[in-house]
Amino acid sequence: MARVRVVVLHSPDASRARLRDLVAAVPAADLVGWVEVGDDAADRAEELRPDVVVATQGTPGLDELGRRLPAVALVLIEPRLVSDPQPARTA
Repeated sequence: MARVRVVVLHSPDASRARLRDLVAAVPAADLVGWVEVGDDAADRAEELRPDVVVATQGTPGLDELGRRLPAVALVLIEPRLVSDPQPARTA
């Protein structure tokens, strides 16, 4: 079975551990890199040559990424599924 090269485009509020676990749950997926949201995100993603980019919905730069890497599949995740949990409030 062919392996799939996966890059995670993440924002600071997304939990890296949850995103890593999500990719690890796919047997044929190889996590080849993390790309922090920012001006050079598309450049960095191009360097890593992914088959798939995983990002949370609403992540800045998705349009640019799609223009520059049209053959790459983009998987969007609901942000609340990968956000760090809020600390418990004390009264």
